[in-house]
Amino acid sequence: MGDPIIIQDVQALTDIPNTELFTSLKIRTVANGTMWRDGKLIGALSVVNFNDVRQFNVDEVSLLKGLVDLAAQAITNTRLFEDVQRHFKFEQALHQIDLSITSNMDLQESLDTILEQVTIQLGVDAAKILLLNPETITLRYVAGRGFHSNESHSLDLNLGEGIAGRVAYTRERISIPNLMEASQEIGQTPLLAEGKFVSYYGSPLIAKDQLQGVLEIYHRSPLNPNAEWLGFLDALSTQTAIAIDNIRLFDSLQESNTELALAYGTTLEGWFHAMDLRDKETEGHTQRVTEKSVRLAREIGFTEAELMHVRRGALLHDIGKIGIPDSILLKPGLLSDEE
Repeated sequence: MGDPIIIQDVQALTDIPNTELFTSLKIRTVANGTMWRDGKLIGALSVVNFNDVRQFNVDEVSLLKGLVDLAAQAITNTRLFEDVQRHFKFEQALHQIDLSITSNMDLQESLDTILEQVTIQLGVDAAKILLLNPETITLRYVAGRGFHSNESHSLDLNLGEGIAGRVAYTRERISIPNLMEASQEIGQTPLLAEGKFVSYYGSPLIAKDQLQGVLEIYHRSPLNPNAEWLGFLDALSTQTAIAIDNIRLFDSLQESNTELALAYGTTLEGWFHAMDLRDKETEGHTQRVTEKSVRLAREIGFTEAELMHVRRGALLHDIGKIGIPDSILLKPGLLSDEE
């Protein structure tokens, strides 16, 4: 930091900006010290004197230099503290999303939690998530926060169509500082007219190199994000994509298990019907044994999961009949030693 710049009488100078302002405010003397930290200019501290010209002695100049340095240090410390707090809030938000995802496999609830953190932590007015339908290759709105209504979200988008479609197609983040100025390019959508949004950010949701959807952010005033803000947006996008992928895999596994259980049950039913057809004298026997076995097990206190196994075991208790030839199974007389 150099010595402060002192102008004894600013009204006597005619080649400096804001001369009229100095005259109207009756400012005569100005002492200005620049604040630097780590080689970067962070501000300036100015001292002014009204009405009369002010003479600064050596001690006063030294004091001003000290005050400028203290102010620079105070501003630096405040900014560092704010950065730490903001980073801590971002980490807390990501942790809360993690807890929501790991403790709940409901897609809608998880997306609502993510959008809540997006709007709060990024300080934006609205956000929404569109999911990719892999069968139709279209984007569909599934969750939103901060919008007046959901009527303008009903249409599916093809890849490359609209802003979200472009984000999905290019797989790159897209920012639009002024939506109204870009309306000719993107179209005057009902959402823009209804929300009067100004700023827009669209981020692709990609997990395992597969596109899951698009996260869109809207704000009703200009946004001037820094690197940390953009980094948090990228982290949220990645986490959202992973959550969607995990929940979809879980739903697919559940669906497969249900289909497998139904197929297994159908197979067992077919087997015991086949056994009834083999032996008309005991037709309905397997069903009766199964019903009584399940009723007895329920009285004993078996759980529903255990009852399922009891039922399957009862259905299969005579399954060996299927492998016995009719000449033996249906023989009216006594069996021979060989039989």
